[in-house]
Amino acid sequence: MRRSNLFEVAQCNLVAYCMFWFYSFVDPTSLGDAEKQMRRAEMATIVAERQIQRAVPELDKERKNALVRFADLIDSVSVDQCDDMTFAKIVMYAITYHGLSSADLADAFGVNKATVSRWSAGKNAPQPFARPVVINWIRDWARTEAKRL
Repeated sequence: MRRSNLFEVAQCNLVAYCMFWFYSFVDPTSLGDAEKQMRRAEMATIVAERQIQRAVPELDKERKNALVRFADLIDSVSVDQCDDMTFAKIVMYAITYHGLSSADLADAFGVNKATVSRWSAGKNAPQPFARPVVINWIRDWARTEAKRL
C-alpha cells in the first residue's frame, strides 16, 4: 500500500473517532453503535500505523537506490560539454523526482528560485563554464542524500 493511501486511512479513522465523541454527547442512545464503530476505527488505525511503519523503510530504500542511479547517470554525462537541454533535464529531475528543493539549489549558487525554475524549464541556463559546477554539486547532493538514508 502506498504511503499516501495509508495516511488517508489514518485520517478517515481520526474523523470516525471525532464523530464518535460528537455523537456520544448528542445522542446517548447511539452510544452502543458508536462504541462499536469506535473500536473498529481504533483497530483500523492500529493496522494502518503498522503498515506505515513497515512501508517507510522500503520507500527509503527505493529512494536511496534512485538517488544512487541518478548520481551514476550524471557521472556518465560529459558535464564539460553539457548542452542546455541536458542541463535542464538534470536540474528538473533533481527537483521533481529526487527531492532537491529549488531554494537549496538557489542558495548554493546565490541565485533566485526563479532562476532555478528557468533552468529546470530549459528557458535559461548558466554559462557553459559554470554548468559543470552546478551539475557536480547536484551529483554530490544526490550521493550525500543517498548516504543519509
